[in-house]
Amino acid sequence: MVSLKGESIVIFGGSGFIGSHLAERLVNLGAKVTVADKDAPSAFFGGIIRKVGFEKTNILKKDDLKPLLRKSKYVFNLAAALPFSGKTDDYLSSCINVNIQGAANIASMAKEAGVKKLVFISGYVVYGIPEYLPMDEKHPTNPIDFYGASKLAAEKYLEVICRQAPGLSLVILRLSSVYGPRQISQGLIPNLMRASISNSNIVINARGQEKRDYVYINDAVDALILSLKDDAAGVFNVGSNQSVSANQIIEIIEKLSGRSFRIKYRNNKSPISEVILSNKRTWKFLSYQPKVSINDGLALTYQWFKNNYAGKNK
Repeated sequence: MVSLKGESIVIFGGSGFIGSHLAERLVNLGAKVTVADKDAPSAFFGGIIRKVGFEKTNILKKDDLKPLLRKSKYVFNLAAALPFSGKTDDYLSSCINVNIQGAANIASMAKEAGVKKLVFISGYVVYGIPEYLPMDEKHPTNPIDFYGASKLAAEKYLEVICRQAPGLSLVILRLSSVYGPRQISQGLIPNLMRASISNSNIVINARGQEKRDYVYINDAVDALILSLKDDAAGVFNVGSNQSVSANQIIEIIEKLSGRSFRIKYRNNKSPISEVILSNKRTWKFLSYQPKVSINDGLALTYQWFKNNYAGKNK
């Protein structure tokens, strides 16, 4: 593993769930971390907020990026217009502007600044409907929504930009569904956690039978850190190599809380009934191996929500 002590690292889009955990780990490894985001880090950063720099940044303005990247050796790009946010037209524009143009701006400025490595956070959504499981990095890429299409387009633009900069190495990490403490956005697991603690109703699609590959936040951050290895380059899946249904997650949380959910089931189905990512390539080249089981990860997540949840719905 490369030593990060004293290294300058920028995390674009670092104010959120994954970014806060990544920043914390990097600081503990001795790195000098700057979070670059349109939003300031939330209170959930806790004590770590005093140990990171923050720069309010618009990734659509290249001039905002130059000073940040000039002295940085490693750059993480977590900035994204997240799935299912806003009206369709506005969301399409956000995907194009943030996920594609913003990513290209960061890569272009990183090339000019002499950054050594750019780590771009993509997702399983670039694969679309699985043709086989588990999906490896050679699986066809046929995204079914704006978010997946914009992430795949960004991957291609970044590959071209970085090929034109021999000194800039590119790692693309296609994450599965990441969960854990501090995840206060919308999503199956945080929604279930809030509903359990507040004893409120919850709506579940597809009769709870859809399956996803859930990876605990600490395992995901392991992969992000391992991607900084000198010889790491290219595309890597990051998942748990197994799938779990919504109903299975509900059963685990009910056991943790000792309380049954008040569930309204809907027949709405996603075209994607199951996701499993293969970690073979990631293990071979990054030595990545998920360590936290879904039961243990949900227990840790539930405890955090129980201690910290105060009706936050953002």
